[in-house]
Amino acid sequence: MLDQIVDVVREGQTRRGPVEHIADLLTSYIVPFVTLIALSIWVVWLGLGLSGALPRDYLDINRGGWPLWSLQFAIAVFVIACPCGIALAAPTAIFVGGGLAARNGVLVKGGGEAFQEASGLDCVVFDKTGTLTQGGEPVITDYEVMPGADECLVRTMIKNLEETSRHPIAKAVVSFCGLKETTSVQVEIMDETAGKGMKGTFSATKQTGAIIIGNEALMADYNVYIPNSAAENLRSWKAQCENRMGDIWDGRNCP
Repeated sequence: MLDQIVDVVREGQTRRGPVEHIADLLTSYIVPFVTLIALSIWVVWLGLGLSGALPRDYLDINRGGWPLWSLQFAIAVFVIACPCGIALAAPTAIFVGGGLAARNGVLVKGGGEAFQEASGLDCVVFDKTGTLTQGGEPVITDYEVMPGADECLVRTMIKNLEETSRHPIAKAVVSFCGLKETTSVQVEIMDETAGKGMKGTFSATKQTGAIIIGNEALMADYNVYIPNSAAENLRSWKAQCENRMGDIWDGRNCP
């Protein structure tokens, strides 16, 4: 984990952004152009000095004569027209920004490109409800068990299956299901679909079968019928911007 954090910070400080490539392109043209101007100025002043067009009192004979005297003007051109500001501005800003972000616990993946794209964002949407607003893991606040279902068995199956997942919502489900009494159930995961849920098999004392846990999209994939009462609760929870999930086992729905 620590190595991954270090790699992300290093990538954020070394990966170049589009604006840096533009600066490099401009610099590749500016440097030869400035060099040509500086050489031209050196040649002009040297020619004027050697031709006698300039007064001798301009010249410090003890410091190299007209060639060195003319070179001062060429050096002045390099100092004034040097593209250091263009070449160093973007890398310096990205380097300092990445360091400040890491110091405040923000790891920027993508380096200069990520910083440049982020500067034009108006809205950022995060897919983990409550992780930022509440500063912790999501929690289960509402649930419903369909009439006729064995709640203890349902909780046990869900808990055992979700324990195999590292998703934050799965951890919240495991914590919630562990608050009440559970029974003995063997659960084996068969398939986990990213962004939808998971499917597994269970073996209890009196019955065996398959169990599906996930959101509405996964329920639709398996043509799961959702009763009107459960559908009404789903609409209510959705209006409150809460995550919805459900499970089906042995042919019965248990949102």
